[in-house]
Amino acid sequence: MSNQLLKLETLPRGDDYLVRVYDSNITKELFQIQKRIYKASLKEEHGRLKYLQKKLLSSRAVYSVASTHTQQKHKYGFYDKESHGELLTQKIKQLLVYWALEPEWRTRLKNNSSIIGQKENIQETFQSIYNVLGDKEPKYILHSNLAEYCREISIEVILQKLNTTPKLENQIRYWLKNDLVFSSSSLSIESMYKLENPLSTLLINIILEDLKKAIIVWLQKQNHTLITSEDRIQFIQYRDQMIAVHPEKEVLQNINIFLSQWFNQSSITLKNIDEKITFSKAGFNFLGFTCIHLQKNRHLKPYIFPSKESQIQLLKTVRSIIQELKGSSSYSLITRLVPKLRLWGNYFSVGQYSEIFSKMDYLIFQKIRAWVFRHHCQYANKNYFKEKFFPLNCTWEFEGRLYKDNWILIGEKKIGKKTYTANMIKLSWFKTEKLYQKIKY
Repeated sequence: MSNQLLKLETLPRGDDYLVRVYDSNITKELFQIQKRIYKASLKEEHGRLKYLQKKLLSSRAVYSVASTHTQQKHKYGFYDKESHGELLTQKIKQLLVYWALEPEWRTRLKNNSSIIGQKENIQETFQSIYNVLGDKEPKYILHSNLAEYCREISIEVILQKLNTTPKLENQIRYWLKNDLVFSSSSLSIESMYKLENPLSTLLINIILEDLKKAIIVWLQKQNHTLITSEDRIQFIQYRDQMIAVHPEKEVLQNINIFLSQWFNQSSITLKNIDEKITFSKAGFNFLGFTCIHLQKNRHLKPYIFPSKESQIQLLKTVRSIIQELKGSSSYSLITRLVPKLRLWGNYFSVGQYSEIFSKMDYLIFQKIRAWVFRHHCQYANKNYFKEKFFPLNCTWEFEGRLYKDNWILIGEKKIGKKTYTANMIKLSWFKTEKLYQKIKY
């Protein structure tokens, strides 16, 4: 299949606002069914809606697209083939369910997203934060971690909100009970792997629907400048994390009081909702990134890069794998480390990070170099083992680009008559997803 088959695009005009997967022959059925689901949802034809969702889920052509898309996206997820295969099967099913439910809920959730910026992925989220912070004046940020609220809501309440077919209800209930949809709030590599899950994002947006409606009603009762002026309050929400940005601290304090009152009035008992107000010049952490305003040539400029906690977490993961594989081959070490580095590098490939990635490459290399010289050349010439594990004058290919480096660890493994080779990668090889300031005319 061509690469175009897996390219997702949003159709921006009116009722055609749907996810469309390119390739006229194989994916035409998916697009047509999604469009019909969307129109049935607008007309509130619930019987027809359920029929079309069942038709989409039972289509072999749609399943083949979901399978190919999931396998290409998550092929570097885990080194263990058995666990990877089981997880891929569940992710294919989750993508199918998302394709069936998303057109229906797009009509219901789009009204809230006009005021509260509901984001679908990491790149879109931090591009919005970059634009909202701007370069004119420092701002205050109210960060609300709503993970506990999402966890405490019962599964039956979520299913009641969905109001879907019994078969879909049973499947979603199984995923929620076995924690196969929502990721943890930790910065582990595995939680990053789960984070970009469209079904999970959709379910969280459905859970937070009542809260966002309450915020919009509250804002409309306040001073109209909070919504209409240039200095209006800006909301950005991704999954169970939400921030509010405004130049005046008092405005955010009032919102914080309103949120506390709303949670106290809800039927769910919450021990603690993590809410804090920070200043953009001091910086704040959001989804594993640090966002901060820095002075440059007498002008403010927003910077977004991996937080110190995220960097430490990766180094701890690398260290634990190296210690676990003390007596193993370099091939085994590479096949364990590379998937982790790919996940971390892809997740954090947003913002200004080149210096940080170079520093991380250096620290990881020091650990690998110590592992090689400690366990393989105690009684031999170090130059020999340097040439064996770190060959000179080699060119390495990564994602279609070529790099020259004399300190890349390699490994070999023989299976029968075939010899398989593997090499380490560098975080600095990942392509930059640069953020740009939106220009207002």
